[in-house]
Amino acid sequence: MSVRILALTLFAGPALADLDPCLVGTWKADMLDVAEVYASTMNATDVTARGDIVLTVAPDGRATMQPRNFELDTLIPNTPPMTVSVTGALTGRFQTSGNSYWMEGESYSLVGTADFLGTRMEVPFTGANEYLAGASGIYGCTDAGMAFEPDGGPGSMPRSWYRQ
Repeated sequence: MSVRILALTLFAGPALADLDPCLVGTWKADMLDVAEVYASTMNATDVTARGDIVLTVAPDGRATMQPRNFELDTLIPNTPPMTVSVTGALTGRFQTSGNSYWMEGESYSLVGTADFLGTRMEVPFTGANEYLAGASGIYGCTDAGMAFEPDGGPGSMPRSWYRQ
């Protein structure tokens, strides 16, 4: 019997990724941090973020990030002011090991929309310019909040979240 259990263990396929149970739940992004991250990636001099970004993480690591009434009022030097709105959702899977995390995106329906110089532009997040996908770095988590420091700078995801 023990040989059979060992064989099932060896040949059952890859184990599900580890996930810190502290990450499980529903989180709301710190919108001041979102504005700061967006400003740094767009070289903006002023950004105001409105609405919410909600991240739900299940015990198996599956995650859904969804903006709700999310808009960014943006001032970029030598450019007229613009408001960017983001709708849709992103799904993926979180993994953790020690204080490191990885987020692998699976599906994207996020679309950024802005009126710029009288022209309405839509930018879908399609995989080449996805948000959160492939994000990795270090993190910390408590009952009240979690924080991420992404590898390669802050542009890949909001850094500060509060439990909802």
